[in-house]
Amino acid sequence: MAEALDPRISERLREQIKVAAEAKSTGESSMRCPRCNAALAVTKFEDVSVDRCDNCGGLWLDAGELAQLIQKDSDGWFRRLGSKVD
Repeated sequence: MAEALDPRISERLREQIKVAAEAKSTGESSMRCPRCNAALAVTKFEDVSVDRCDNCGGLWLDAGELAQLIQKDSDGWFRRLGSKVD
């Protein structure tokens, strides 16, 4: 049987999710680029919000975003990933 999550950890996770959702709704990201540590910007690609680093050009996907993009692959979105995302 799985152990219950410590309430302090649960609350911290809820707060992090809330901060990330609020940031994403304003076009910002609460994350830093894993490659160069610059701020990430949220942009739409194929109607999916993705995190983009304007400093190094990295494109970062949150959980579930790759699956959403794959479902939209009717016209070869993968080939266009290297082009400008705006």
